[in-house]
Amino acid sequence: MALFHGKFIDTGFSLPFYKHILNKPVGLKDLESIDPEFYNSLIWVKENNIEECGLEMYFSVDKEILGEIKSHALKPNGSNILVTEENKEEYIRMVAEWRLSRDVEEQTQAFFEGFNEILPQQYLQYFDAKELEVLSCGMQEIDLNDWQRHAIYRHYARTSKQIM
Repeated sequence: MALFHGKFIDTGFSLPFYKHILNKPVGLKDLESIDPEFYNSLIWVKENNIEECGLEMYFSVDKEILGEIKSHALKPNGSNILVTEENKEEYIRMVAEWRLSRDVEEQTQAFFEGFNEILPQQYLQYFDAKELEVLSCGMQEIDLNDWQRHAIYRHYARTSKQIM
């Protein structure tokens, strides 16, 4: 509604969420901006031999919902599939995807339905995530020097009274 009425939103969403709005793929690197600690732990898993460390991980994740811990399989029978050196890349990809997407899929889908009623997906195809963020939230800080360096003057000059 803010976009529809030409109002800027004081606070925005995460960059991966804008990618979701645009139907663009998200990956491990996107997780860094949302949860740096979790991202670093996945990078550690990626860079180290988990079998030598004795880590026993499976293709499932646990999530606490209202004080109750629920397990979610990342793939069929995932709670019985051990993560090994051979399949850890797949595990990292799947757990990052789950954390960025499926963890809040129901809420995200409801948002998208409402958002696309106001601004259909076809109009968004020309934007990237950063541009959509600027469109909806505006610039947090304006770099006046950058603005002056890149301004294109038509019928005016940099020193015109109106510009000054």
